[in-house]
Amino acid sequence: MAKIKNKYSATTTQNTLYTKGGEFTIRSTGELYTGQYYISNGIAFTGKPGGVNPVQLLPYTYSNQDTYYYDKAYRFANPVKLHQLPTFFRPQPTTSDYETGYFFRYVVSHNLDNDRFPIEIGVSQANSYGSISGIDSGIWTLHRIKWVIVGNFEDLVRLGEPIIPGVETQNRNALEPIIRKYPIMEFAFRNYLEFAQSGI
Repeated sequence: MAKIKNKYSATTTQNTLYTKGGEFTIRSTGELYTGQYYISNGIAFTGKPGGVNPVQLLPYTYSNQDTYYYDKAYRFANPVKLHQLPTFFRPQPTTSDYETGYFFRYVVSHNLDNDRFPIEIGVSQANSYGSISGIDSGIWTLHRIKWVIVGNFEDLVRLGEPIIPGVETQNRNALEPIIRKYPIMEFAFRNYLEFAQSGI
């Protein structure tokens, strides 16, 4: 049983304590806990002493790997919940996307290793990003990119000045602010006309 020994001199307290988060997870779900708690026999429970239906809490620990883990000294009845790692996904624009003229692409870049190559992911992983079962937002940054796929490939120019940006320019402009902050992102998109069809 996971005991709370180091932080408290007493193993039992009748006082109601409060955590702002980052100290405990709920045993049954693995979710981070914020709120009132108390300690009985070295074990933390939600609510106040003598309360109705207290829920056991487990110490929260952060690993130095690409994921979280929960008090591995405890023998869990259920598997430990881990964050997902990004899985490469190559998008395939649909007929509806071509009718719209664009679609969104999702790429994650590593926050701790600037030399790690960005990974393009699918919409399902993008939607669960930052959740307890999704990609760890503390390790990875998600980029949502509007990718134009219909239009003139090159800029429309009048009197030597571009007046309507082409597909290539629009996609390059969408990535430019991201590349300024994450230079390695430039290598994830070598072809700014990828998937493009002429709108003429």
